Amino acid sequence: ATDDDGEEDDDEDEEEEDDRPRFTLSGVSLPRWKLALDISSGWPFFVGTYRISLGIPFNLEVSVEARSMWRYTEIDGRVRWGIRLLRFLALGAEIGLGGGFGEYERSSFVFNLTAFQGFELGRIAIGIRERLLAYSDNYSEGRPREGGALFFLGAALEVQLSDAFHLFGTVDWAPGQDQR
Repeated sequence: ATDDDGEEDDDEDEEEEDDRPRFTLSGVSLPRWKLALDISSGWPFFVGTYRISLGIPFNLEVSVEARSMWRYTEIDGRVRWGIRLLRFLALGAEIGLGGGFGEYERSSFVFNLTAFQGFELGRIAIGIRERLLAYSDNYSEGRPREGGALFFLGAALEVQLSDAFHLFGTVDWAPGQDQR
């Protein structure tokens, strides 16, 4: 369709996109000015992982994530870019920077680079991700600071239960590496 100026009318495409479920673990970034809140718990962050994300222009999304295991907490800022290649296939990339603090003067620095591939099938999304994590960790005063890099392979399953609630599960694996 075209408008009066002869330019293509994208209203139909935008309406179709607005009707689609939004998945936070797929490759697509959130729509502009839309918020998402993720809350989860699991190994090793039993107290939980909390992330708030906001879609901004240019297929970007910004988020803040906090993870805690009682004696240690990490907080990251992240920027994610994502697009839908096909009706069911999405790709994205994310960069994150943060640090942690905890008992006995423990402190850390973390840097993430992540690639996402998402397969969206109606109310279900399957996400695959590859993540490079660089870190520096100081467990206590007097011990030398440790650092390194880990490569993770991950998968996620997200199911839309209603317009406002989704249920998801994730697993990450660091093949052939010491677990952090």
